[in-house]
Amino acid sequence: MLGYRLLFLCYAVDQQPFDFELELFSPHLVLEQLNITLPISTGVSIQTSMTATKFLRVRALYAGVSHLPNREKQPVAFNIVLEQLYFYIPFQAYKLVLVILLVAGLAVFVANPIATQTIAALRDHDKTD
Repeated sequence: MLGYRLLFLCYAVDQQPFDFELELFSPHLVLEQLNITLPISTGVSIQTSMTATKFLRVRALYAGVSHLPNREKQPVAFNIVLEQLYFYIPFQAYKLVLVILLVAGLAVFVANPIATQTIAALRDHDKTD
């Protein structure tokens, strides 16, 4: 599974315009901001226990103009979707990627030589006339 990553998609449940602000935090930074110190006598190092752990803060900021008062202060319901990436491509997009690669391959290896031969033949035909 080369290139294993997660794709993060975030969208508002209601159809209002929102800007999403995403902040990624390490466990060390979260502990510092919360003024929490871990006892050293636990025997477990933070580096070994939280190497892949990250914290994400998601903020939805209202980006439209509304006739409702204080619309920008109302809470926003949103969905978070995590999709696994294979070779940095979402699994659902593999068919599209294969079609794009096929069309690009046909363009380079079939259409380009045919067009080059046709242009050369027209050029040679014009030189003889």
